Amino acid sequence: MLTKIKNFTALLLLSTAGFAPISWAASNQQEFRTEAPLPQVATPTDPGTAPDRYIQLDVSNYSAWELDELANQAYRDGDYDQAVQYQYWAIQNGDDSYYDLACDYALAGNVEAAIHWLYIDVQKGTVDVNWTDTDPDLANVRNHDDWPALREYLVAMEQYWAESGNRAYKAIVPESYQAQTLIPLIVALHGKGDSPLEFIHDGYQRLADDLNIAIVSISGPIPYGQNAYKWSTDPHENDAYLQDFLPEILRREDIAASKMALLGFSQGAQVSLQTIAFHPDQWQGALAMSPGLYPVQDVIFSGTTVPDLSQVNIIVTNGAEENEYYLNLAGQNINILKFGDANIQHLVYPN
Repeated sequence: MLTKIKNFTALLLLSTAGFAPISWAASNQQEFRTEAPLPQVATPTDPGTAPDRYIQLDVSNYSAWELDELANQAYRDGDYDQAVQYQYWAIQNGDDSYYDLACDYALAGNVEAAIHWLYIDVQKGTVDVNWTDTDPDLANVRNHDDWPALREYLVAMEQYWAESGNRAYKAIVPESYQAQTLIPLIVALHGKGDSPLEFIHDGYQRLADDLNIAIVSISGPIPYGQNAYKWSTDPHENDAYLQDFLPEILRREDIAASKMALLGFSQGAQVSLQTIAFHPDQWQGALAMSPGLYPVQDVIFSGTTVPDLSQVNIIVTNGAEENEYYLNLAGQNINILKFGDANIQHLVYPN
């Protein structure tokens, strides 16, 4: 089950063949997407059929996040029928946890419904064939007669998105900002399967106004679904991508950065620490929340030369109950960063 926590190659120009910007929901965000048609694979379960009945809830009394949390708690308690109910209503209230609902259904024994929501997730969410192949929550799905067709669709969609060249960004500046006036900049790097348009939502406008800072959220270099991206396990690929993409965004948005810091979550947190190590002269610091990237080719930096990080301020955060992998990776990061004399704090939050 994938529980969500939410709430550089040069940018392709408008004239680039086969690509066009879409979803201009605001003047400071852009998504660049391929115009190529999606793969068509016959679905064994009718996407128009809504399996099962659901408990009746007035969703106006709950946020999607609250319903998602109720579903997660039922999942942890092993009450998968109840998890199905809450996850379904979370989706009706704007959540996009289609994959989680498929897992709940599979564990509850309704494999047909699980397959139904997996198709929905592939069409609207993220695609990870390796994870779907191994997720223990989907063991009975992989034993179903419809699994080969579903997996064929997963492979086709994963390849489609990986080759699409899609990318996106969101930029927020104070309401009173004058173009090209020097301003501190936070560069936000999202986690796996997220989008920069969701990672930094419009609620950050108040933060930009109050602190007089600009915030730019950047998609990872690998498209991962309809509105989802991930970061490469190769730190050099991420570095080249950021070095090209960020300056292009700043030119497009007329932002002049006086100083810069990084904000990252999960995969984006690990990339933020790697980015600091590559270019300590460019960045004042980073807030790295629950770093996680697998497999990690180079935890922070490779080679025998240790960068001078003495002028860099870094905060790494974790939850005390996180998976051991993330806690261990945070510890490895911190030990390596200390070799460069980074000013670093590790904040571990209970529960």
